[in-house]
Amino acid sequence: MEQLLRSFGDLIPVMSVGVLLAALTTWVLVVLRKRRWGLAEALRRSVLDALLVCAALPVLYLVLVPIVGMDGTPVSLVPGADLLHVIDEARLWQLLGNLLLLAPLGALAPLRWSHLRSMARVAITAAGVAVSIEAAQWLLDVGRVVSTDDALVNTAGAILGATMTRLWWVRARDRQNSSIAEHAEAGRD
Repeated sequence: MEQLLRSFGDLIPVMSVGVLLAALTTWVLVVLRKRRWGLAEALRRSVLDALLVCAALPVLYLVLVPIVGMDGTPVSLVPGADLLHVIDEARLWQLLGNLLLLAPLGALAPLRWSHLRSMARVAITAAGVAVSIEAAQWLLDVGRVVSTDDALVNTAGAILGATMTRLWWVRARDRQNSSIAEHAEAGRD
């Protein structure tokens, strides 16, 4: 637990400020968007936008904030090697953290952007983001381990997140398709 607080303790005040800014930003976006889309749609989009930004804060923290006392960035490109090391040392919190890191992206992105409403698209998007995170950690040399396992577990977390909200975005896709069909039918009359 001590290592967990040492690694992520600074994130608590950052997230506290981020949540307050997200609430303020959401309110401003709703006010600006309600004429264009109506109150319900403006609120839906604004809340999703704010939640996605809040979910991005921990990711940015992990990419940009260096680990004090670490010289160089260790690289592990052999799939499975890091997972075995984490399990051997009973650092399951690290595995859980990697699993949860992109879960909000998988859960929220299909609700916000209709073109991401398929598991394959969520997986491809999440894999791209996860590889970008690992590449940024390597390029910025922040002292965090660059690992293919991290990218794979991050992607799996996004897929799990998408699975949790799948029913909602499938319903939204179906409503959108029926609306398009109704407009097409009305246009023929």
